[in-house]
Amino acid sequence: MKNYEKMLTEKNKMNQEVRLALEEERSKYEDLALQKSSKEKDLIALQKELSECHARLKELGSRLEMATDLQAGLNKVSAERDEALRLYNELKSKLPIAQQMIRSKESLVASLQSSYEKLEAEKKENEDILKARERELEAKIQVLKTEASDKTVRIVQLESLIESSQTSPLESYKNKITSLENEVETLKTELSRNLVSMSPRHIHVDAVSLANQQDTVSRDEHRIAISKLEKKETVLKRLCKQRREKILLYEDLLRQNNINVPNISTDHSH
Repeated sequence: MKNYEKMLTEKNKMNQEVRLALEEERSKYEDLALQKSSKEKDLIALQKELSECHARLKELGSRLEMATDLQAGLNKVSAERDEALRLYNELKSKLPIAQQMIRSKESLVASLQSSYEKLEAEKKENEDILKARERELEAKIQVLKTEASDKTVRIVQLESLIESSQTSPLESYKNKITSLENEVETLKTELSRNLVSMSPRHIHVDAVSLANQQDTVSRDEHRIAISKLEKKETVLKRLCKQRREKILLYEDLLRQNNINVPNISTDHSH
């Protein structure tokens, strides 16, 4: 009986130890389960962090490429800066020469301005002389124009008499008359051309040329203007002379054919 109680006591003791052992193992299992859950959470966190690291790594790669491009741009800008600095130093070394050239040009401009002002003053002084000569020539030209107009009237009168006479000897003079008429037209054309060339828009005086040629240009301008007026006067004189010759030819032609010649005076003495 005592053995049985002893065995029962030992059995209970063993059961107690087993329960304690089981409790301990269960506690360990629960701890391991908790640790596993914690590790899984840590793993998820680590995976998330790894993804973030990959994203950051990719971003850093992009930034590295940008930094490489920026470095290349910086190198280019640095090279351009060095080139600009070299050009600046080169221009700086040439600055005294440029300043000297500017001073020389300013001196030349001042000299040209002085010469131009001197020529302008001389031109104004010579204007009265030129205008007086022009007025004289224009007066002569006006007289010649009047004479030419009078002689034109005389020629028309004589031509009218010749056409109305209907005499056969008149035919022998037609070629001479035609020749004179052609020459008169040529003189008219030459006169018109000279009148056009005398207009103000055909006479130009360049200020720079005046400065370069100094005082000779103003005198040359006056000589040219007066020469053109004199040429105009000469042409008008020739025109009047040709018309006088034509009148004399017509009058002689009429007299030879016994046609009364009207005594109309259109002569102007020059």
